[in-house]
Amino acid sequence: MESLRNTRLRPPYHARGVRVPEIILLLLGLLTVPAEAQRTLTYRMSPGDQLIYDVTRAVVATGAQAPRQTFNERVQIWCLSQDTTGWTALFEFAPSDPSDERTGTGLVFTLDSAGRPSYSRSAAMRVGELDELLEILIRLPSAVHDEVAWSTVPDLYGRQRRYRNVTAASAAGALAQIEFDVRESDCVAALLNITRKGTAWFDRRAGIVKRTEYEQTADDTRTRILAVSQGVLNHGASWAVRRNVEAQEFLQTLQYEDALLQSLTTQPQPVETTRAALDRLWAGFGSGLDQRSNSPFLRIANYRRVTLRSAAEVLEARLALGRRWQDEARTWTLYDAEGHLRTSEEARSHITVECFWQAGSVWSLRALPQFGKLSASLRNTSAQMVTFNLDTRGDRGLTAAMQCIPHLDTILTGPLQMIAPLPADPLVRVVDTTGRVRGIWFGWQPDYAEAEQLARKLARELEE
Repeated sequence: MESLRNTRLRPPYHARGVRVPEIILLLLGLLTVPAEAQRTLTYRMSPGDQLIYDVTRAVVATGAQAPRQTFNERVQIWCLSQDTTGWTALFEFAPSDPSDERTGTGLVFTLDSAGRPSYSRSAAMRVGELDELLEILIRLPSAVHDEVAWSTVPDLYGRQRRYRNVTAASAAGALAQIEFDVRESDCVAALLNITRKGTAWFDRRAGIVKRTEYEQTADDTRTRILAVSQGVLNHGASWAVRRNVEAQEFLQTLQYEDALLQSLTTQPQPVETTRAALDRLWAGFGSGLDQRSNSPFLRIANYRRVTLRSAAEVLEARLALGRRWQDEARTWTLYDAEGHLRTSEEARSHITVECFWQAGSVWSLRALPQFGKLSASLRNTSAQMVTFNLDTRGDRGLTAAMQCIPHLDTILTGPLQMIAPLPADPLVRVVDTTGRVRGIWFGWQPDYAEAEQLARKLARELEE
């Protein structure tokens, strides 16, 4: 814009012998300026950049004013590479207080100039670990939006964000004040009290968020987060090239970790064996890094080792369930959401994908759209999908089923939950026509592609 405004136009210009006013040519020129050049709200980063934020997190009970707990944290965002679509970034979190027993973590993803992230499958499964802090990176308007008010498409969890630039139109400063709120999916919003809203101050000249403050409400707790930029360092392009290679190796190591965790249910073995294998995996990743480079991945590797060493209870639960379901799925006679009495023998006349969920779990509710997509993908096959609500209060599960997945076949499994409880978070398994469990998947996932592939494979074998 500035270079065009300072360009000297060279008269005379003629159109059919008539002189064209210079102002018209200037306006025509403005129409040809790329949309990116007209935007003032856009991220600007270079490979090697290190963005540093000091974060204060205050946890407050609903109705109280004084924080119940306060945490001091540091977030660092490392720019590792750049192409025409945006940047590869490492988002690192760690407690600032040495006495804080929480473990840091890191996430690698790509980010475009409007702050829209995209994740590999392994990274997407771990976004929840950093979900609150990722709000620091507000979404900016894309080329098709104006810079006054805009909204985003649904994110991984079906949430939409609305933004409003409340900076006065006449303001000449670099900072834009942007208010935002995050809207949960209709299903989650109807059943759980979760809200998030706040304000960010974006530096239009530097292309970074200078300050973000927001509050999240969940049930009876409010969490206030304040993130303040401490500046930007740059480590140089060659440093970034080496770190980008490490980022790809990190993502590959996450895939190996996922495979080892999955083996607890497919090939049950002592937890200590799996924990030792996981520790060797991340120790091997760390040993392959340049120890003198001050690479953030040295810390990330250590974070993973500490996290997995302390996860014995979770791993034991997975192993116990794998062993319990190793031979045969339990038979049952239960009511469905429409009040009909159903039996396992009837349901398992086909290859069956069984999806377990609970209305009080946000991760279960966020998995329901994925269950719907999984069901649709199995149409025209010899496989079917059945969901099992685990709520012991039948009315709660029934309300959630009718509100969120009225088109899916739902069995009310509360009575069995009291006898042999399952985790509250979503759980998917594939059962063949003999009642044998052929695969188990824990927790929220961006898709359940492996379950779909196994169900399709077994269905083809059945048809043959």
